[in-house]
Amino acid sequence: MTKKQKRLVKFILWICILAVGGKITFTYFNSHTIDSYGLFTISIFIASLLELHTFGKTSYLGGNNVEEQKDELEEHIVKVSSKISYFALMVVVLIILAVSEYGKGEEDKTNVPLMLVFCATIVTLPFVQFLVSKKYK
Repeated sequence: MTKKQKRLVKFILWICILAVGGKITFTYFNSHTIDSYGLFTISIFIASLLELHTFGKTSYLGGNNVEEQKDELEEHIVKVSSKISYFALMVVVLIILAVSEYGKGEEDKTNVPLMLVFCATIVTLPFVQFLVSKKYK
């Protein structure tokens, strides 16, 4: 991807982020609801923008060429950041669970879907490590 193409993609991503962010804000102020599809869309755009800034390519938007090889630094960054992000996600889900459970003052009701997500974050890394170890044994 040339510098000119990267600048164009960055510009388009920023326009998309601002447009979807504006729609989410407009929807929230008009109907007092948060557009979950808008949040999903904006997260993809932000992830693509961050990946473009980090590695100079975007795999979320189909810009990843199969023939391109990852260099050692990129592989190291991906390996270290994936484990850190796993534990960061676990902490974020725990904080959201705690706020949703005890923020309302209703300690009798449990947000079961959110509790299932938290439990899944606890089990995911060991399960994936188990599957990968079976591949190499």
